[in-house]
Amino acid sequence: MSLRHVRAVIVNDARLHGRGIVMAQAGVVAFTWLASRMPRPQAALLGLVLNLNIVIALLWGDWLISREKLKGTFGWLRTTPIADGDLVTAKFLSTAICCTLMWTLTTAPFLSGYYADRPAEWIVTWLGLMTFAGLSVAMRWRFTQKLGLIAPLLTVLLPLLLFTAVNRYHPETARTIDGIWDRASGRVAIGAAFAVALILVYMSTRWWVERSDTVSLLE
Repeated sequence: MSLRHVRAVIVNDARLHGRGIVMAQAGVVAFTWLASRMPRPQAALLGLVLNLNIVIALLWGDWLISREKLKGTFGWLRTTPIADGDLVTAKFLSTAICCTLMWTLTTAPFLSGYYADRPAEWIVTWLGLMTFAGLSVAMRWRFTQKLGLIAPLLTVLLPLLLFTAVNRYHPETARTIDGIWDRASGRVAIGAAFAVALILVYMSTRWWVERSDTVSLLE
C-alpha cells in the first residue's frame, strides 16, 4: 500500500466534495442545536441525533462513490499509478473521517453530559455508525445507485423489525437482549463485532474492486 497515493485520493476527495460535506454537516449541527433548545426529554434528543447520523452516513457513499461512478472517475483513476487497493483504502478512510466528525459534532456540544458518564456507549455507537457508513460505501460501489441506497437501509431495518417482533411475542427474549447491552462485557462484545464487520466489509470491497473490470466500476 502506498500512503502517498492514499493521501492523494483523500486530498482530492476533500477538494471535490469538501464544500458539500461541510455544508451538510453544518446543516445537521444547526438542526441539532435547534432541537436541543426545545423542551424535550433527553431520550428524544438522543434518538434524533442517532437517526440524523444514520441518514447522513448514506450521503458519504453518494458523494464519494456514486457521483464518481457516474462521472467515470474510477475509470480514469485506473490509468494512473494509484492501485485499486489504495483507492478503496482512501475511500474508507475518507468515510471514516466524515462519519467521526459528524458523530462528534452532534454529540460533544449537545450530549456531553450524557456520554461523559457513558464513554463506552459513545464508542460502540460510533463503531456501529462507522460500520453502517462503510457498508453504504461498499453497496454503492457494488450495485446501482438506487439499489446501493436501499441495501444499507435494509441491513438496519430488518434487525429492527425482527427485534420488534421478538419484543412483542417473546418479551423475555427481548429483555435478555437488552441485558447484553446493559452489561459492560456485552458492550465490548458488540463493539468488537462492529469492528470485525467493518474490517470484513473493507476487505471484501477491496477484493471485489481489485478483481472487477473497469466497466463494473462505472454507471
